Amino acid sequence: MLPRPPILVGCFLGLAAAAAIIAFHQPAPRHPPRALLPEAAGPIKTVLLQYAPGATFVHPVYKAFLSQQSPTLTVYLACPDPTAFNELTAALGPVPPRLTPIFTHHLMTPW
Repeated sequence: MLPRPPILVGCFLGLAAAAAIIAFHQPAPRHPPRALLPEAAGPIKTVLLQYAPGATFVHPVYKAFLSQQSPTLTVYLACPDPTAFNELTAALGPVPPRLTPIFTHHLMTPW
């Protein structure tokens, strides 16, 4: 059976409209990429880290990061409860910045 002319006309008009939209669409201007933390902005002042009990894979990462920081850095540590906070602080040992706990009282992920 041959297609009906109105169906062919509708397909043609739809394709023509799509082509016109694509031809006249102006993409958003692209901005040059910027650094996440510009080196000229000064030292980091505050950091928030998350921790979940048993997430031992973050221990070396957090220790390496925190051991390179100034004692003036404010570090907030979001964790479910005091047990998780004590677990991480025991694993990290002494680090220059002081860790301030934020207890969420619910399950969470370390990232």
